[in-house]
Amino acid sequence: MEDIDARSVFEEKTRQIEEKADKKLQETKVELTVKHRTEIGEVEERKNKQLSELIAHHERAFSDLKNYYNDITLNNLGLISSLKQQMEDMQKVKERAEKIARDAVAESKSLREPLEAAIVDNKELKRQMSNYDRDKAALAVSEN
Repeated sequence: MEDIDARSVFEEKTRQIEEKADKKLQETKVELTVKHRTEIGEVEERKNKQLSELIAHHERAFSDLKNYYNDITLNNLGLISSLKQQMEDMQKVKERAEKIARDAVAESKSLREPLEAAIVDNKELKRQMSNYDRDKAALAVSEN
């Protein structure tokens, strides 16, 4: 009977040790699960922080690029406007010069006809003068 009592005591101690080991195993599993979840949370938090910083950096860089190209666009629009104004001014100067040239050509034509008439008259008068001088010389010879 002592064997049976020793055996039951041994079995009871074994059962208690197994329960204690199972309880310790469960506690360790829970502890490790909590630790694992905490570490995953920390890693997730660092990842989200880095992602936020990266997004903020990209937004700043995009904003800087956008401002840079907006400035270039505005400068180009100003330059285009200035060049258009210069073109309009030059077109006006060109039109005035063409009008002056047309007026000068018209005046030249209007002065050419009287000049040609005066040249013809001058030739005729020179011819008449030459005839007059010859007639005068002939008259002076015949009077003597």
